Amino acid sequence: MAGIGFELKKLFSDNSNIMQLRANLFSSVVIAGPMIMGALLLLGVKYIAVRGGATLHQQDLLIVVITYSLLFSLLLINTLSYVLSRYVADMVYTEQHERIMPSMYGAISLLLLIGAPAWSIFLYLSKLPLSYSIFSLTLFCMAIVVWTQISYITDIKRYKEIIIGFALGIITSFAAGYTLVANGNGIVGSLLASACIG
Repeated sequence: MAGIGFELKKLFSDNSNIMQLRANLFSSVVIAGPMIMGALLLLGVKYIAVRGGATLHQQDLLIVVITYSLLFSLLLINTLSYVLSRYVADMVYTEQHERIMPSMYGAISLLLLIGAPAWSIFLYLSKLPLSYSIFSLTLFCMAIVVWTQISYITDIKRYKEIIIGFALGIITSFAAGYTLVANGNGIVGSLLASACIG
């Protein structure tokens, strides 16, 4: 977050109206962009489900599975995010860039080693159908990788790439979900698969 603060300070130092507007838009997108895009993903999935003829139970099941998979993966990554951010900032400052990628791979491996078995047990106890559980586990594991990558990309001040990546992922999810549902596949399974694809 310190990196974001320094970037915003530079943008806000120019007193022209256009630069002030740009700084305000930039700070809004950096802070709320991924959250807004996550909400858009859920709204889009629900819209496709409704258009595909899903029951209210199926719609709720979709939203719950996607939300829980993303939320609990985010909670898990937050256990290490401060340490990772501090480490990356130190490596950038001391110009030891070659140590950044191995630490990211190590963090991802550790989080998957802890998270995947724990999430599998949760899914087993929740008694979801096997295919939904597989999609949920896939989404959970992929989200761990994505959240960790975002933590590293943010630390090296590549904010625009994060927003573009989220936007492309959501567009891909919508396209895949619409295509799978339109071809007569099961609505819940298709939209869970499309969330994983995105």
